[in-house]
Amino acid sequence: LSPAVIDAMSAGVPVVASDTPTNRELVVAKETGYLIPLGTRSGRAARARNTDQLFTDAQSATRLAAAARNRVAEEFDPARMVEWYEELYTDVCT
Repeated sequence: LSPAVIDAMSAGVPVVASDTPTNRELVVAKETGYLIPLGTRSGRAARARNTDQLFTDAQSATRLAAAARNRVAEEFDPARMVEWYEELYTDVCT
């Protein structure tokens, strides 16, 4: 998981991120931020459009920011992440 995305979300910053499997685990598209297709002209246009929307639509940015902060607090708090990593490495090592 991307520490930068987790940190941004926990700080209440809506995220505009590339649509990769790890980012999909963190960002809920159009609820906590935006996921942008990689390597396409339409993806570059979507990144610009969504970033512009965050700067020009304060209500939308506030809603996304609150949802992002809540998602990290509920799903990715440090204690839960430690347990998850312990389970992951225990499974891998056994």
